[in-house]
Amino acid sequence: MAIYVKYKNLIPKNSKATDNTASIVDIKTQLVNDVCWGSGVSDFLAVKKLLQEDSWEEYRPKIKPITEDDPGSFELKFCDDFFNFETEGINHFIGTIAGDILLNSKIERIDVDDFHIDHEKLKYFPGPNYGIDGVYKLFNINNQELNRPLLAYSIKPRMGYTIDQFKAIFSEAAKGGVDIIEDDERLIDPIYCPFCERVIEAEKLKKKYPKTYYSVNITGPLDKMRERVKFAYDHNIKFVKIDVLVTGFDALLEITKLIRNEKYDIRITVYPDAIGKYRNLSRHFVCKMARLCGADIIYAGSPSWSRDIIYSNSLIYECEKVHLRHEKLKCSIDDMVGIKPTLATMTNDISAQSAELITLIFNRCFSDTQFAFFIGHGISASRESIKDTVQDIIKRISAAAKAPNDDYNIEAVKQDFRDSEDLSQYDIPKYIGKFRKGY
Repeated sequence: MAIYVKYKNLIPKNSKATDNTASIVDIKTQLVNDVCWGSGVSDFLAVKKLLQEDSWEEYRPKIKPITEDDPGSFELKFCDDFFNFETEGINHFIGTIAGDILLNSKIERIDVDDFHIDHEKLKYFPGPNYGIDGVYKLFNINNQELNRPLLAYSIKPRMGYTIDQFKAIFSEAAKGGVDIIEDDERLIDPIYCPFCERVIEAEKLKKKYPKTYYSVNITGPLDKMRERVKFAYDHNIKFVKIDVLVTGFDALLEITKLIRNEKYDIRITVYPDAIGKYRNLSRHFVCKMARLCGADIIYAGSPSWSRDIIYSNSLIYECEKVHLRHEKLKCSIDDMVGIKPTLATMTNDISAQSAELITLIFNRCFSDTQFAFFIGHGISASRESIKDTVQDIIKRISAAAKAPNDDYNIEAVKQDFRDSEDLSQYDIPKYIGKFRKGY
């Protein structure tokens, strides 16, 4: 049994040099030495002389190539007892594989892409308490299943509003029928809009707007997180939010266990702030670890033409990439049974029209309508009222999720997007209208 960590995109500094392959081999050797020995040196002569042995050698990770034609992608194989999750925690694991070893002066770039843990150690990770089914169950009314993406409103501006203003914004969005109203990750417990007061007011508003749930941000020191999740439970709050790259994965795991042990009817929404900039961890790595630690919902990336189109000329291709992340949040992890699937969300640059188009593509191409839109400025900055914008989004994504297969030729639509070099040529509302027969 072993633990594998996958690295990719290793690029040495001065990568145009003729000895690039040799440089990569040298860097890998230094990484292996550094991760085990805490140094990139080739040998510990003084320690060997003292101890007359080198027993630490057995703990040196083994380098495993992934493909022969890509020396920049490889795995490090750690012996099974290199890490003790129960006493050392997850943050120690991440600090070891993605800490100062990546600050090697010879490295221009390297990504920590994935990890595989043997089944015995996977038992340490509980996974989501509720998962996708447990989230959607809250929105099934009179035994009627909700067959569309969920819509959450991430209140913007994220800072500076009072309790009275919070109540006004909450009420307006709830009147529109929004599924979830959540705090921004930066709003926790400011003096002008305290945590406890928001929870108390949300509990009152839930009685008036029973279809809308509140997700309160409990991010902070672990002792405060424990207090906050209990306070939320005591006031019938069904969702809590955690900024996992601020608190660390160990804190997420502890809150998951607390909810499970105390049988709290609470689901955890995870937002990984500054993802892609944190310890060179890939989005897949962060989402997978968050799922293992108990995320019922997590932001998994958005197929956004305004941000991602510079890397690809095809929105359909962007949707395919995001859908793959969704599938990875649902499938078994290293054949480990019992880990519930995590609901994926999209957020960046989502408007009513783009939400409908994305839903249409996900429905037609992937037969998938179980995900969520967590929208902030797409609602707050709308020219229409918050209520009207929410209603418009729900109407659009509901229609796109239910449109019959014979409404249009999906292969032709996919080819249109694949052939396009500039999506700005499309009038998106008009383009959607070609394939939608109204609400």
